[in-house]
Amino acid sequence: MWKRFWRSENRLANVTASLLLAAAFGLMGLLDDPVPVGADPIERKTAAAFTLPILPSMASASLAQMPIAEPIRVAAAVDLPVPGGLGVAAPGTLVPVPEPDAKTLTGKWGLQMNVMILQRGIEKFAAAPYYKCKFFKQEVVGGSLLEGQDIDLKMGHAPFSVYMKWRSGDKGRQVIYVDGQNENCLLCQPGGIAGRLSGTLRMAINSDLVMAENRHPITQVGIVGLARKIIDAQVRNLQESIPTFCQFTEDATFEDRPCFRCVCEYVNPAHSEIYRKSEMLVDREMSLPVMVKNFGWGEKGKPLTDENSLIEHYSYTEIEVSDAMSPTDFDPKNKKYYMRLK
Repeated sequence: MWKRFWRSENRLANVTASLLLAAAFGLMGLLDDPVPVGADPIERKTAAAFTLPILPSMASASLAQMPIAEPIRVAAAVDLPVPGGLGVAAPGTLVPVPEPDAKTLTGKWGLQMNVMILQRGIEKFAAAPYYKCKFFKQEVVGGSLLEGQDIDLKMGHAPFSVYMKWRSGDKGRQVIYVDGQNENCLLCQPGGIAGRLSGTLRMAINSDLVMAENRHPITQVGIVGLARKIIDAQVRNLQESIPTFCQFTEDATFEDRPCFRCVCEYVNPAHSEIYRKSEMLVDREMSLPVMVKNFGWGEKGKPLTDENSLIEHYSYTEIEVSDAMSPTDFDPKNKKYYMRLK
């Protein structure tokens, strides 16, 4: 899948040396944090003035001998997602981070590592003009967790272009969006008989009809956009020294591909009103997130189990950079799509 795009010379090197080098450039002052939310996938804002160094390589790295996070001191009595369950911590309590092993980074080290890996992935992958993949999404919209959606996705980076075709739910639905075209509206043709009757509809990307089943506009779709949202959120929280639990491990897999795993939890909802926890899997070869789950709080900010608090679930599989793709893949007049234009 990535034989031509990701060569061996780009594979990852020594984690210890890289992070110690990062420390020499002033990264030691950063603290821990979590959740991938926020930012536009095209325009970088928050993290632009806070660029971390790109790691040259990391595929066969070991995380052994890295420093681990210090305990978090609690300023007020709060419910905490302490390792092994929930508990109430009194003011001044030192809450330990989960016990690390030779393949784990915790606290600021884990968070810094995750940011640097994603930066490297963005730099490499954004240079590819087009790619296609299978996209899964499940979100809470209007207070309800919607059914998961399986979507065939094609993406272009310049201009930002999206083609989506649903394989579940409204099966056969097609959506096209190209930045700067079609009055910056998305073109949507419903699946089945409804699509044959209505033809292709033109809708504003933030219209009530569109957002009735989406937490984020179509301009935030894509692997690069997801990686940038993660970086923006994590760098912002590192700068603000938000206390969190963070674990970064190197021995995860997703769809039989080796991955890094980064799990971060906020200490209490005062630091994040919506998001309680984030879990992500970062493909080791691509250095990009291929699965992200975000979880929320219960009533009055009480922690819930992950099974009862899922807010967002995204995954990207069968990713393929394709030389055969072109602007016609994002043209509603493409004869393969059978879109009825009005």
